[in-house]
Amino acid sequence: MPSVQHNALDTTNLHEPKRSYANLYVTHSDSATISTIGTTQKTFDAWAHNGPEHDSAGDYTTNKITVGTAGDYYINFSMSFSTVAVADSGQYEVHIAIDGVEDSIGLHRSLSGTDDLGAGSCSGVLALAAGAEVSVLIESDNGSDTDDINVISASLTVFRLGNT
Repeated sequence: MPSVQHNALDTTNLHEPKRSYANLYVTHSDSATISTIGTTQKTFDAWAHNGPEHDSAGDYTTNKITVGTAGDYYINFSMSFSTVAVADSGQYEVHIAIDGVEDSIGLHRSLSGTDDLGAGSCSGVLALAAGAEVSVLIESDNGSDTDDINVISASLTVFRLGNT
């Protein structure tokens, strides 16, 4: 059997993909409410914690994750929430935003009123540049911007899929 010297191998493209990930979340014990939701999109601002991160950075105080390395990223958002009052019934829309601009990843969820509990999630893959800011936008079908929700739990996670 022939032997191959390691120094004779072409290692130009042999390396580990650069890991890059971050997470924002809120749990049931954080008592988060988002008020005055309506047909005008607003930032989902119920975050209470930064999760694990490497290369990318989450900041719950600014409601965004900043991507560290360019590449293809898997993005996942999930939440459970309830309406605050009967008048808060209707349809809610949540969208992932890149640099403040709504992207195609999103979800729609209808709730019927007080104590109605719902959940939803959305995910997808996007090519992101280094420094891109990932956030979440929320809106409802209420034209007078008076809907309120209690966020029971929510999570926004981004992680790089590999070299691109």
